[in-house]
Amino acid sequence: MSVSIPNASVLNRIVLVGLDVSIWSARKKLHRDELDASVKLPPEEMFSLGSKNVIDLAHLSVFETLKRRALRAIEGPGVRLMGAVGVPDTIHLEVVVELQNIQAEFNAAKQDFLNNLDRYHEEWIEKSKADPAWQAVLRASATPKAYVEKALSFDFSMCRLIPDQSAPSTTEGLERQINGLAGQLYAEVAAEACKIMEFMLQKDSVTQKTVNRLKGMHGKLCSMAFVDSEVQELADYLDERLKALPQTGKLEGRDFKDMVSLVSSLCDEDRIVGLVKAMATQAPEAVVDEFAGLNEADAEEELVDLAAAPAVPEAVEVVVAQEAQDVVTQPLALDEAESFIEQEAEAAEVDIAVVPPVEPQAPIPEISVPVPGLESDLVVDDGDIDFCL
Repeated sequence: MSVSIPNASVLNRIVLVGLDVSIWSARKKLHRDELDASVKLPPEEMFSLGSKNVIDLAHLSVFETLKRRALRAIEGPGVRLMGAVGVPDTIHLEVVVELQNIQAEFNAAKQDFLNNLDRYHEEWIEKSKADPAWQAVLRASATPKAYVEKALSFDFSMCRLIPDQSAPSTTEGLERQINGLAGQLYAEVAAEACKIMEFMLQKDSVTQKTVNRLKGMHGKLCSMAFVDSEVQELADYLDERLKALPQTGKLEGRDFKDMVSLVSSLCDEDRIVGLVKAMATQAPEAVVDEFAGLNEADAEEELVDLAAAPAVPEAVEVVVAQEAQDVVTQPLALDEAESFIEQEAEAAEVDIAVVPPVEPQAPIPEISVPVPGLESDLVVDDGDIDFCL
């Protein structure tokens, strides 16, 4: 039986990237017998004791930072697909170089961490010297270095997709995924625009670093324009609006309000759909005039509405009780917390490295769909190791 390949022209231009990063939690389950016997606790079925930190968690921040950099390296030019990230085959070698650099930094940081693990543990115990009982609990909670070494790892993989053509039903799911790529791009653009808008709350100016985030969004749309002609229409609109903004210095006054107007026009998927439909029938300049949106009063109203919106929740930790000795915590509002961290880095004028072109490397291996190991794009907690695809 001959089965047609869904959207072969699109599929052949995508390379899937899977990111596998594990970070030791440095936490262990707190047991009832480790508490003072005088402490009255409710029945176990009603509560979880939680966990205890075995070292200062600040020592693990370097690994979280590197994981975020790796995610930006693939999500910046790519789009979520099948639980991984699809990047254009025109730039995947550049992505490889960036991930290899991050991997080298991760491994160097890991070795330094392991070399100092015993000292970190002793320093943490010393902090509780006022309570000898807690010192004993922490000393007994020391984790073997060999375990921690396995719990810290960074790896990635790349592949191309070849649909299974044995029956029409085997390609239906893949076809839906490929046909939905434009919508997925719009969703990611809207999500990034909302983060930028949140960053501009209670500000009256922004630097070129904020403008560069929009330029990065424009680059993403241009690189993925092959998935649908409408994607290029949106890229053209964004390009026209960006050209009208100052290319140097801060954006203040009218320029800042124009920036608010631009970001606002991208904060909602329905607005984006309206933009691309207009771009399909009108010249970019005409669409800009139509959608340039906010005049001075409207821009001020937009910022007032945003300022009145609920604040982005801070990341708080919820302890997940398990039968194993170790417990993992998952942060609530993770997207918002990472957004805040990235925005603070941007405010500090952190430079973003540009990856140079590289010579072609060995061909990417081809595999059949479905792809094992790419079933989920969620962070999975296993013991005290965080896995991220």
